[in-house]
Amino acid sequence: MTSWEWQVLKVPTRVDALRLTRGANRPTYDHGHLGVDRKASTCHFSEATRAPSPREFFAAGRRLADLHVGYEAVDPFELDGMPDAGADPKSLHVEKLRFAGGGRGADKSTIVVNRYVTLSHIPQDAYRYEVNGRSAIEWILDRYQVKIDKDSKIVNDPNTWSDDPRYVVDLVARIVRVSLATVEILDALPPLGV
Repeated sequence: MTSWEWQVLKVPTRVDALRLTRGANRPTYDHGHLGVDRKASTCHFSEATRAPSPREFFAAGRRLADLHVGYEAVDPFELDGMPDAGADPKSLHVEKLRFAGGGRGADKSTIVVNRYVTLSHIPQDAYRYEVNGRSAIEWILDRYQVKIDKDSKIVNDPNTWSDDPRYVVDLVARIVRVSLATVEILDALPPLGV
C-alpha cells in the first residue's frame, strides 16, 4: 500500500489501531483507527477504492474508547435476578460463574453466580462482541472464579478484589451493557466497500 493510499483511506493495521498519540498532558487513543480496526481489521484496498468519510470512524472510535476505558462507571444492565441493594454479602459470594444447564447445551441467556443468585435474560447480541475470539461475557466467566495455584498454593479470589460485595455481579451486568453498546456502535458504521 502506498503512502498516498494510507493518507486518503486511513486504513490501519492492528498495530496502528492501538497506536497512542501524545496529547497535551496524557496519551490518547487514535480514535479513527480504533473505529476502522473494529469494523474490518484486515482490509486491502486498490487505488480506485474510496472509503467512507473518516469522521464517522473517528466518532465511533471515540465512543468505543470512552465506553471501554470507563466500563466500571457504566450503569449495570438490568438483568432478571439482580440482587437488591441491601442483599446479604454472603449471598453474593462467587466461587465460579457458569452458564445454566452446563456443558454443550448451556443456556447462555442465564448465568448462575451461586446457589442464591442467577442472572437471566442476557440478550444474545451481547455475545457478538468478542475479545480474542471469545465474547467478553465468556471471558469474565472464565477469569472471575476462585482458583488456587497448584505450585504456590496462592488463592486467586475475585471476591477480594473490591470492598463492594456486589462487584462481580455488577461487573457481569456492566459487561453486558458494554457489549451491547459496542455492537450497536459497530453496526451503525458504514460498510468499507471491500
